[in-house]
Amino acid sequence: MIDFGLLLTIINSVGLLIIIIMLLYAQKKIKIAHKMMSDARDRWKNTKRDIEAEKREALVKLKDDIYRKRKEFELELKRERLELDRLQNKLNTRYDNAEKKEQQFDELRQELQQKERDLSRSGDILRVNEIKLKNLYNELIAKLEQISNMSKSDAKQTLFDTL
Repeated sequence: MIDFGLLLTIINSVGLLIIIIMLLYAQKKIKIAHKMMSDARDRWKNTKRDIEAEKREALVKLKDDIYRKRKEFELELKRERLELDRLQNKLNTRYDNAEKKEQQFDELRQELQQKERDLSRSGDILRVNEIKLKNLYNELIAKLEQISNMSKSDAKQTLFDTL
């Protein structure tokens, strides 16, 4: 029969062969697993890099939009300031014109008041002169009445004295 030692050697050899085959198979699976891990890391890095690139692009686009919006806002603000300045100047001009007209009106009113005072004084002087004239007229009438009772030479002398 077969020798037990030989059988044991064959079984050990076959077992050793199975172990070697299993080790080779395990190594192959480990290499595949490492390759899959390496591929996964590479895909992860690529995905991360793509996400970072998209993030940077989005940030650049956002900054461009913000810059453009700020420029538009500044331009609109400048236009509104110019319009406001124009309206302010127009308002100031109207205000100045109104002040000038008010000053002219005040000057005309003062001039009119002065003319009214002058006219009132002239009227007062005229009334005083009229009263004086009436008094003088009445005196002359009285003197003429007195003279009419006098002689011609006495009347002439009295008239000359009166004038």
